[in-house]
Amino acid sequence: MLIKDFIIGFVIGISCTITTYPMRPPLSFLCFFYGWVSLSAIPAISQSQPSSREPTYKVLVYEDGVPINPERGASVLSKLVKLRVVLTDESLEKYPYLKPAVIVKNTYEYLIRNGRRIMIYPGGASLYFSLLNAQAGDQILIESADLRVETRDGMTRKLTRKMVCVLPIYEEK
Repeated sequence: MLIKDFIIGFVIGISCTITTYPMRPPLSFLCFFYGWVSLSAIPAISQSQPSSREPTYKVLVYEDGVPINPERGASVLSKLVKLRVVLTDESLEKYPYLKPAVIVKNTYEYLIRNGRRIMIYPGGASLYFSLLNAQAGDQILIESADLRVETRDGMTRKLTRKMVCVLPIYEEK
């Protein structure tokens, strides 16, 4: 039975991927149309999981124009904190036709105090409004589900992984 589920899931996944790429077939459609298919038999591309064939990225954080370690965080006295998302060196080697910068859209900033979200800001490239209200011990969570890579020809493709960056705020001593 498991082999039958695997073969059915693999054929369904391949045929749906070929006909609907880059859109993913909904799991309910597969189960309704072809009967029960085990979840492990459906390829990862139709489970909305990050694909190993997708480039990876890193988030660079700049405090007042100087690069900082995002794990350490930003000072409460900072005037401007900017984020920059770029492809990793491994991805640039694997995908030489891509530009190194990642396009980030629809960003949200959450100001977190004592483990609770207290403010939500529609974000941009800088964390100006979050920093105005931040205190030492707070955290700023930056989230975006709309990341795109651009080829050297100008075509863009959306990435499946979303960006989440937590930036602690500390008091300068």
